[in-house]
Parts: sequence; C-alpha cells; structure tokens
Amino acid sequence: MKMSALQAVKKGDTIFIGQYLFTGSETTSVWLEVSEVKEEDVVCVIKNSATLAGSLFTLHVAQIRIELPTLTDKDKEVLSTWGIRNKIDFLSLSYTRHAEDVRHAREYLSKLGDLQQTHIFAKIENIEGLTHFDEILQEADGIILSRGNLGVDLPPEKCWGWAVIYYFLEAVLFRSRIAGTRLLKLYFDSISSELVNWQVFLFQKAAVHKCNMACKPVVITRVVDSMTDNLRPTRAEATDVANAILDGSDAILLGAETLRGMYPVETISIVGKICSEAEKVFNHDLYFKNTVKYVSEPMTHLESIASSAVRAAIKVKASVIIVFTSTGRAARLIAKYRPTMPILSVVIPRLKTNQLRWSFTGAFEARQSLVVRGLFPMLADPRHPADSTSATSESVLKVALEHGKASGVIKSHDRVVIFQKVGDASVVKIIELED
Repeated sequence: MKMSALQAVKKGDTIFIGQYLFTGSETTSVWLEVSEVKEEDVVCVIKNSATLAGSLFTLHVAQIRIELPTLTDKDKEVLSTWGIRNKIDFLSLSYTRHAEDVRHAREYLSKLGDLQQTHIFAKIENIEGLTHFDEILQEADGIILSRGNLGVDLPPEKCWGWAVIYYFLEAVLFRSRIAGTRLLKLYFDSISSELVNWQVFLFQKAAVHKCNMACKPVVITRVVDSMTDNLRPTRAEATDVANAILDGSDAILLGAETLRGMYPVETISIVGKICSEAEKVFNHDLYFKNTVKYVSEPMTHLESIASSAVRAAIKVKASVIIVFTSTGRAARLIAKYRPTMPILSVVIPRLKTNQLRWSFTGAFEARQSLVVRGLFPMLADPRHPADSTSATSESVLKVALEHGKASGVIKSHDRVVIFQKVGDASVVKIIELED
C-alpha cells in the first residue's frame, strides 16, 4: 500500500501549512515540528505565531520520501480535457523525483494526440529531485528550479542564495581562464557527487550550467517574493534576479507575485527591466569560449556548424543570426552559445498525416522556442520546404529580413549570418544588406 505524507513522518520532522507563498517565517503560514506519532495521529509543536486565512492552503513535509504518483488522476483528467482543447505547449511536472517520472508523463501525453509534442519541464523541488538531477535532465525537455520548495525542504544553513556564492564562482571562472583547461567542466561535473551535503547554493549554479550545456532551457522561480505585497523589490531580490541572468538562466517564473499579488503588472515590468540590464553586462565572449572548451570533441556535425555560425557572427559583427529550422534544434544549439545578437528562428512547417487527415507541424515548435533565451521565432509559409534549393528559399529569407527590419533588429548595411540546410549539407553564409 502506498504511503501518504502523514504516514511517512517521524518525530523531529518539519511540517509547513500555509498559503502558496510560505517560508515558515511569515505570519500567514505555520511551522510545525513533529513531537509524536500515534497511529493515525501526528502530534506537533507550533513553532511560530500565525493566522491561517483564506481558502488556498499548502501542506509541505520537509525531507521525506513517499511513493505517490507524479501525475494524479486529477492531473490526467485536466490534461485529457482542457490540455487537449488548448493544445498546451508545456507541462510543468511538479515534484519530479526520478527520470522515470518524466518517462511516465511522456508516455501518457503520447496517448493524447497533439499533446505528444508537448514539452515536459521537470520541476526540481525536493531532495530526491536534487539527488537524481542528472538523470532527470537527460529525460526532460527543460528544468524548473523551484527554489521556494527547495528552501522549505532543506535547513537554512544549506540554502544560501545566489549572491552569497557569486564571488566564489567568479574565482572559479577566473582560474578557468588562466589555466586554459577544462577546470570549469571538471568543477561543475564534480558537484553531483557532493549533493549528499545538500549544498543547494552550489547546486543552483551547477544545475543552470548543466542545463545550458545540455541545450535545455532552465527556469528560475521565487525571485521577488516581497512584491506580493510591495511595489518595489528589495535590493537583495533585485540582485538575485540579475545574478540568475548572469548565471545563464533562460527564464524567470513568477508565482505568488502574479497569482495573488497586489502588483502583478508592475512585478512583470520591473523583473523584465532588471533582466534587460543584466543582459547588457553579460560576458558573451567569455561564455562562448568556455562553452566551446566544455563541449567534448569531436563535436557533432550540427554542433560544429552552430558554433561556427556564432563565431562568424561575432567576427563580422552581425546584427542578427537567421536560422531556418523544422524542429527548432538548430536554433536552440546556436542559442546555447549565447551570441550577443538576437537569433531569428524561422520555423519551416512540414506536412504530416495520421492516415485520416493532413496537417502541418511548426506551430508547436515556434511557440516552444519562446522560452529559450535569445530566440525570436517566426512561422514561415508551409509551402516553402526547409531544405529547398530553389527561389523559394530566397523568398522565405526576404520575409525573415523584412520581419527583422520591422522589429528594429536589422537596418540597412547590416551584416546578417544565415544558417540553413541545402540538401544534406548545413550551410552558413554571410550577407550584407543594401539600402
């Protein structure tokens, strides 16, 4: 018989009960310590003063392992009805503990028609997820680091924030530059073996780096908690957002700030501005060099061409990189190297059939590219094949250039790097625009 959360607790365990946003130090959530377990009763000591109000409550038991399904019957019901009807692009898989959780979710989605294209983002929010992070990363399409629940699941001394370790990481990067070796790769690879110490402040850095190198988007949560009730973030929160971007995060996920916060629009605006400012000082050249060093040799054909496209764009000071793609993989590989210029991903639809009806692919792939840092997708005319050698390729390029001009990223006399397939070959070319 499967064990419930309360059946798994023991004396000394910590339980939190409160609203969606809780840390145990607020007046809206209760911090309990288990003092005794009597059959079906769990006796606790209340450790703080709090008032439980409202209808939205969460119960979290820290550091226990329970055998519960990752996808509940209710989850499956929602996916098979609302999910299919809205053709969801992403599934956030809460409390992912093993790679098997991702495989089970993917197997279920594969039975739901169009949802077999839905990307699964594994949400890492407990000790089991930390322990099995590498295997989860291999199976998932992306990662969400749920720092709120991780912070509750672990003792405070193991949950230092991003800023505390910032100078230590800079020292590691500096040594990597001086040594000219793969010190950075060896350092981050060694972090997994140290997870038994639950040093989450290092895990966050290592996890973002590993996601970047695996070419999978990584999303960071819980950055401006105070804006749930305040118009401005604290200095520490603003620094936290900036450091998340400097570390290589693809996206910031807001929760309580927009779910029930008083200033949802202002929160989005302020976080967006902080991200924009942080990107201006991001060391793209250093990142590119370290990424090239990290990637094992021999590189795959596509990886080699993608890194060459970025190198060419840097050398000629191109204003944009235009990528023709059907699956989005080529565009994501180029984005992996974090070029200084935007990447315009032109998704070429393909015709497919299930023997009952014909349809075009491409819409899913274009929308899913939006979560990748630096990618700006557009859906091309489905009549133009991605590997065409005819004049249709030129017409698609013309549309892409017009789109770039309308967006303000391309101007007259700019240089543009083009990445596309011609037959079985991948080609990188450089063009200079006229008036």
